[in-house]
Amino acid sequence: LLESGPKIMWNFHSLLLGLQMMVSFTITDPNSPIKLCKQCEKAYYSSRSDTQFCSDRCRRHYRLRHKGEE
Repeated sequence: LLESGPKIMWNFHSLLLGLQMMVSFTITDPNSPIKLCKQCEKAYYSSRSDTQFCSDRCRRHYRLRHKGEE
């Protein structure tokens, strides 16, 4: 029964495919604590909303590579 309205149902052929889709939604959500590092592009957890890098090392490398572009 559709008592509360239509629903979208995802039909994945494997559990791995479903998990990959959920992780990709989480990473691309701007309000998510899981982010992609601007330098190394690895996923990391951040308790702050304004971070862009997974570590100080990545932040320094990014600034060295892009020095003078700003």
